[in-house]
Parts: sequence; structure tokens; C-alpha cells
Amino acid sequence: RMVQIKHILGDLRVDQAYSRRARSISLNEPLSTAMQATLNSFQSSFPICEDGNLVGMLPYSTLLKALEEKDLSTPIRDVMQTGIRPVSPRDTLIDVQKRMNREGVDALPVVDDNQGFLGMITSHDLNEAYRLNLALGKTRPKPTSRQVSPVIQSG
Repeated sequence: RMVQIKHILGDLRVDQAYSRRARSISLNEPLSTAMQATLNSFQSSFPICEDGNLVGMLPYSTLLKALEEKDLSTPIRDVMQTGIRPVSPRDTLIDVQKRMNREGVDALPVVDDNQGFLGMITSHDLNEAYRLNLALGKTRPKPTSRQVSPVIQSG
């Protein structure tokens, strides 16, 4: 099975599958903002940004723990995780999938070369890319410079 996954995801890159409309939250926002954002969307983990740059993450498990132990007015900066290594749009999906499995996470932030937040790549995005490309069939010839490869976006 891993060989099939590697074959399907091997040449696909993060920029072909990540969620560009992922919401980020400011580090000065209260926990209540993250709770409302979770309830009002499909997103459960949030990148924490300041001036458009990634400064931390608020995974769902961390949000739940903070809601149990802290007040709703507690600033996100007091509970967010730092040191989360983001991914680049140029990273391969197979490398991201391996990393998610190794680190036990289901979402990673995507940033540009200057740490500017671009979006999120989630395990759902990876599964969607795998299923869609499997349905397309990997027996098709690789695109040449004149052809455009299919871009898979999730929202």
C-alpha cells in the first residue's frame, strides 16, 4: 500500500493540494475567537499570525485543553504552540504525509520563503489528492512543458 501511495503522491507538491482559504488567528485574539472559528467552519487547527507571518499554531487538542483550563478571554499567545516547522509549497505530498504520521499531526501551515502564511495542508487534503489522482490514473504520461498538470485545490 505504501508503494502505491508513494507512486500516486510522489510527484505532487503542496502547492497542488493545500487549502488556501484556511483562516489564521492573531496571537492577541481571545480563546473565544478560536472556539467560534472552529464551530463556524470545517477548520479545527489554526495558524497564529502576526503581520501576515506565522508565529505559532493552535492545534485542536491544544484548544480543547485550553478551554478546559483557561478563561475564554485568555489570549491565544498564552496557549499557542511555537516551534512548529511549516511546509513549503514546493515540498512533496509524500514527504508531508510521512512527516504528519511521524509527528502525529493532522495539519501543517504552508508558508512562503519569508515565512508569510499561505494556507494549511491537512490530512484531508492529502487523502483528497490521493483519491483524485488515483481516479485520474497514474498511467497517463507526465506533462511536458507545453501541458499543464492538474491542480488540485481544496477549500
